[in-house]
Amino acid sequence: MSKRQTLNLLLLGALSLPTAGMLVPYGSFLVPPG
Repeated sequence: MSKRQTLNLLLLGALSLPTAGMLVPYGSFLVPPG
């Protein structure tokens, strides 16, 4: 059970890192500073 949970966490991390990397510049581009 713990191995399955670790695999799920690894999969979530591997998916969320590139997604956040793409969303952060996109969001900062949409919202003007100030």
